[in-house]
Amino acid sequence: MLRILAIVGDAEASAHLRLSVVAASQLQFVCDARGLGEQAKHGRPDVIVVGSGEATNLNVRVTVRRILERSPATRVLGISRLDAGIRPLVQAHSLDLSDVIILRVDTAGMTRDLLFKVDQGRTADLIVRRRVCVAAPKWLQPCIEWYATDPRPTRLTVHALAQVLQMRRETLARKLKACGICSPNELSAWILLLRVVARMPDHGPSLASIARDLGLPSSASLANLFVRWTGETATEARAQGFDHFAKRALRAIFGSRRAPAHTPALQSALHRRGPRAAR
Repeated sequence: MLRILAIVGDAEASAHLRLSVVAASQLQFVCDARGLGEQAKHGRPDVIVVGSGEATNLNVRVTVRRILERSPATRVLGISRLDAGIRPLVQAHSLDLSDVIILRVDTAGMTRDLLFKVDQGRTADLIVRRRVCVAAPKWLQPCIEWYATDPRPTRLTVHALAQVLQMRRETLARKLKACGICSPNELSAWILLLRVVARMPDHGPSLASIARDLGLPSSASLANLFVRWTGETATEARAQGFDHFAKRALRAIFGSRRAPAHTPALQSALHRRGPRAAR
């Protein structure tokens, strides 16, 4: 059952959500940041919906960020009127919005699609981006987001990475080394492997389909990447699970000093076992 937490003070927005959510899902409204945090502890949310007014509240933004650190697969949606409130949602970068529900524009059916349609690839990339960005210095986070979400990661060269940061390749390499971070080539390789393993839960897609999804020439080329960088096969990485592989990857990228010690819980439609009644 999909678990949705909503912190929405606008009456029209609340009514729209109730109309959009089907009985097979659990929709829980909370009044403030404290209530949001408590409900998230009772059961990890799949989706958090934040109203435009609530997005301006610092305590709400901090609480959402803490929930995302514990459960990086959680999607966050904003809800707002078209003529007012979009700006606070856009400005609240800490909310890490997946999308915005616009009242009087989006129908109940359109909102239902936003809430319930789970793109496994995008969800996997969302998990990877959040896990790596937790450990990355702020100056490197734009590149992490780029590496973790580009649909064709094989075209992401060191030169392109340096351009994103507006520095020369040599300067980038020196700065990464000074921060105790791996080389640009190693960074891109480990993030690509993280994206692959995040797409490989139990009974997930084949290596060939994952390779196609990420624009790689073949499953063999992807299998070779695992052996080259990890000394293990993709099948072994799948058996170990994403959490185990992510810890290893973060240590390889950032070293033991920067790699986060805790393991966020990955509770999502992508990683839960068994069917979910989404509709």
